[in-house]
Amino acid sequence: METTEDIKENLGVTRIIAFSGGTDADDGKVQSMISESVMRLAQYKVAILSGGTDWGVPRYAMQAAQRYKLPTIGVIPERGEKHTVGGIDKLIVVPSRIGQSEWGDESEYFVKLADGIEMIAGGNGTAIEFFRTMKINEGRLRKGGQPIYVAPIKGVGGFSEGIYGMNLAGYVKDSMPETQPTGAAEAVDFLVQKLLR
Repeated sequence: METTEDIKENLGVTRIIAFSGGTDADDGKVQSMISESVMRLAQYKVAILSGGTDWGVPRYAMQAAQRYKLPTIGVIPERGEKHTVGGIDKLIVVPSRIGQSEWGDESEYFVKLADGIEMIAGGNGTAIEFFRTMKINEGRLRKGGQPIYVAPIKGVGGFSEGIYGMNLAGYVKDSMPETQPTGAAEAVDFLVQKLLR
């Protein structure tokens, strides 16, 4: 079975940075933030991970990565395979563990592949990915391990807007910036500081 380290080696990268957010996000502000984020990441040996669907945040992230010549990873449930954006370097189609394929089946793979996640807007799928990340981080941080760093952007609506108002355990907050980023520059600077220096 292919590991995260195998995927990194095959793509020639040291880190995987994910973009989690709404598939219905189609405003220019979100697209511009993602483009700026990827541009700032282009100087590092990173792959860009998204849900891989041909709409919203996943599409913007894949297109920006392709523009800046960064390797791309798409993680999608079986039911979404026909909606995949073209040109993804590594596509992972996740089968259902039980019953029919559903949106959300892919969240385990998505989160476990990421070293860092920029969350921008989003709905229930982003919420699933956030809470799965926090659960993983609980265990890692208790044992002194490296968490999956999360930079949720404020000012774009959606799920990422309210994360800092949640009652999260203190040590889990160590995986996020002290103050919530309001733009791409702050979010990426945090991820770079934690993972790429």
